[in-house]
Parts: sequence; structure tokens; C-alpha cells
Amino acid sequence: MTHRHATDVVSLVFGIFFAGCAATWLMYVVGLIGWAGVGLALPIVMIVTGAIGVLASVASRTASQD
Repeated sequence: MTHRHATDVVSLVFGIFFAGCAATWLMYVVGLIGWAGVGLALPIVMIVTGAIGVLASVASRTASQD
């Protein structure tokens, strides 16, 4: 039987980042957003991904100190 392993936070954060970039590109290709939308969506994706990374780092640091 297989044992569950801990979540790799770095891989999860990069996966969220690349999925957000791909979703932005797809919306541009389909025509839902223009260049201005891309210029707004990509920084939002980066900020949200960075915030998730910081929160995960803080959570793992506090969990290891307990």
C-alpha cells in the first residue's frame, strides 16, 4: 500500500503560477481580453502566487517551531 507524502509547496506554487499564465494566454488567444487585459492579469497572477508562497513559507516555519 502506498503512503501519503507531504505536499511540496514549491511545486504547488509554481503550478499555480504557470496555470495562471496559461489561463491569461488562453483568454487573450480566444479574444476575451486584449493587451491591456494581459498587462493587468499577469501582474495579478504574480502577486497572488507570491502571496501564496509567502503564506506557505510562514505556515511551514511556524509548524516546524512547534
